Amino acid sequence: MDALEQEMLSERRPRTLTVLAVLMAVALVFSWLFAYAFADALVSAELLKPWSKHSDPRPRWLLGCFTGLMVVFGSIALVARALSRRQLRRIDAMDEDGEDTLEPGL
Repeated sequence: MDALEQEMLSERRPRTLTVLAVLMAVALVFSWLFAYAFADALVSAELLKPWSKHSDPRPRWLLGCFTGLMVVFGSIALVARALSRRQLRRIDAMDEDGEDTLEPGL
């Protein structure tokens, strides 16, 4: 095992729950920005009419935007996983076919 392989094995991969928590926090921040900050800016610019407290659509917008962003993030993760799996199969096939004929010094 050479130094590069040892270094790759010694690096810790990010924990799944940590990555999910970060993605959820990002989705929540962007959802809030869209639902509250952007909507308030449109109301103050008089592009939207102010709404009453009983018919405030912003919580629904927040939930919809959060859900949509999580679906987009999940879709990107599935595509990345599929592409990675496909690439690893191609690499394994090259190794099995004996195409790995590079000399150690090159």
